[in-house]
Formats: sequence, C-alpha cells, structure tokens
Amino acid sequence: LYPERKNINETVLITELLKRYHYKKASLNDSLSSIILDNYLENLDNSRLYFLQSDVDSFEPYRYMIDDMLKQGNLEIPYQLFAVFKERYYERIAFVDQLLQNDFDFTKDEYFALDREFSPYPKSTEEQNELWRKYIKNEILIHILNGKTQEEAKQILVKRYDRYKTAMQQYNSSDVY
Repeated sequence: LYPERKNINETVLITELLKRYHYKKASLNDSLSSIILDNYLENLDNSRLYFLQSDVDSFEPYRYMIDDMLKQGNLEIPYQLFAVFKERYYERIAFVDQLLQNDFDFTKDEYFALDREFSPYPKSTEEQNELWRKYIKNEILIHILNGKTQEEAKQILVKRYDRYKTAMQQYNSSDVY
C-alpha cells in the first residue's frame, strides 16, 4: 500500500492548518514527532503481540524525522510501519491456524497477562509464539468456561481469525492514511 497523491496534498494542508490555527499552538517538531511515532505504534499494536522488539528498534531512526516528512507530505514512514505490521499480522494468523489444529492442555499451571500495554515486545519469534500460544489458550479457556467444548471453541476462533484475515486483506491506502 502506498499513499495516494491526494493524501500527500492533504497532509501538507493539515500540517499547515494545525500550525496556524490549532488552539494549543503546538509545534510540529522533534518532540511531537516522537509522540506521533509512539502513538502510531500503540494504535497498531496496543497489546504488543504483533511487533517484535527488533521491529520497534528498526523504527527508532524515524523517531525525529516524522515531523519534517509530514510537513513535506511524505508519508513513507507510516506506510512502512504499517507494511511491517501487516506482515506480522499475517504471520500471527498463520501461527494461530497451526495452533488450533491441536488440543490444549489445561492441567499445566501457566499464566498470561491480559493487559500488555506496558509489557515488552517479544524479543524473538519463539518468544512471540509462546506468548500467542498462551493468548489463544486463554481464548479457548474463556469459551470452555462459557459452556463450549474445546472443539467448538477452536471452531469459533478459526472463524474469527479468518474474518480478521479477510478484513486486513480489504485494507486500502485510504484506510492506512
């Protein structure tokens, strides 16, 4: 996905309007650039389940460039970040498909933190897989506690993640913008 020409022009116009007319008179500078990056990552992956730490580290050089690029209408950075997110998203859905082909053992004493807002990003694919295994196991357990069998719960999740995949495939440039 790439920005459309109209998005580039809109971005230049919006940044100029914000500079002139925003009630806070906030400057689009390096400080705000850093906040924009953090907020964008938070909006894409607020549970810190999709990006790896290495992905986030690779975005770090952009931290103080976003403001300058937005002023020029250059949307390369947000579209690049979204492309990485989309790739990770599809990887996770493929992994979930694999997971749901097996039964889960609920006799093990395991823990999964539902609120991952301040948790670190996984450092490796192996760590991410283990995180997702527990996440999906938790989802299955919730359905079992609501009266479903494990097989019914897995079918519910298969359908859910199939819908998620379809929704992601339908994203277009305007959605990313």
